[in-house]
Amino acid sequence: MSQRSTGVSFFLHSSFFFLLLRPRPDSHSFSSFSSSSFSSSFSSSFSSSFSSSSLLVSFSQHSYNELGVVHFKLNEYEQAEECFKQVLALCKHLPQTLMLTWEATYCNLGHCCRKLGRLTEASKYYETALGLAPKRASTYTSLGFVQHMLGNLDGAIDHYHQALGLRPSDTFAAEMLKRALEEQ
Repeated sequence: MSQRSTGVSFFLHSSFFFLLLRPRPDSHSFSSFSSSSFSSSFSSSFSSSFSSSSLLVSFSQHSYNELGVVHFKLNEYEQAEECFKQVLALCKHLPQTLMLTWEATYCNLGHCCRKLGRLTEASKYYETALGLAPKRASTYTSLGFVQHMLGNLDGAIDHYHQALGLRPSDTFAAEMLKRALEEQ
């Protein structure tokens, strides 16, 4: 058995099926660990192997989210984006107060759009995430970075400052703030 098929088998058996059985949306530790271990150990695409196995089960929001994370870590940004969009489609019936659970999914969509060069779309996803969790420093950093890439230095500087106000130890925000100020 190849390393790729062993990795897919490991992921499917140790993470995916446990993920489907997990009753609470706030217990992500095992599946996140498995996804990280899988994607760092197996860098080749597993989409074709996975699709045949995925026909056997129905996907939940958690399953699509975890699969999106794996696709993202494998630099498969279009596939990751589709998975994250599916999460939100499955959650659209939830009241706004319960959407906080999926704030990270909006950030992940923003990351996908940024990687795909769709910076304005990325900004919209980050702004939606901030609407759900306005005290998340990493989202301000991400939004600042996208604004910086778009050439909106004033917006970037504002977002970097907000990020550093929430988490002064954010070295990326500090470095990017320094660069934005130098470019101004």
